[in-house]
Amino acid sequence: MIRPAIIAYLFLFAPLFSWAQTQTESTPLDSQIIKGIDVTQERKKLEQQKTAANDLLKTENKICYSKFAVNDCKVSAKQKNTAALNEIRRQEIILNDIERKKKAGGAIDRYEEKMSLEKALENEKKPSKISLCET
Repeated sequence: MIRPAIIAYLFLFAPLFSWAQTQTESTPLDSQIIKGIDVTQERKKLEQQKTAANDLLKTENKICYSKFAVNDCKVSAKQKNTAALNEIRRQEIILNDIERKKKAGGAIDRYEEKMSLEKALENEKKPSKISLCET
C-alpha cells in the first residue's frame, strides 16, 4: 500500500526538483555589464525596496484587523511580502556575484601588472648576449 503512494509522490514532485535545479543555475555576466554597475547604488535601491516591502506588510496587517477573516488576510499579506523579499534577495545574490567578479578581475589585473613589471626588470638585469667570437 505504501509503495504505490511513494511512487506517485515521486512522479508528482519530480518536475519540481528539476525546476529547482534550473532556477539555481547562474547566468554568465558580460564583463562590460559588470564594470558599468555601481554596486553601492544598487545596494541602496535594494534596501529601499526592502523597507518599502516591510512597510507595506505592516500597512496590510493593520488593514487585515478591520476585516472579518483576519488570519487569512494576514497569511495572504505575508505571502506577498515573502515573494517580494525573495525577489530582492535574488537581486542581492546577483549583486554579490557581480561584486565578487569585479574584485576578482581587479586582482587578476594587479597580478598581470606585477608580472609584467617583474619581467621588465628581469630583462633589464640580463646582460645582452654579444658574440665575441670572430669567424
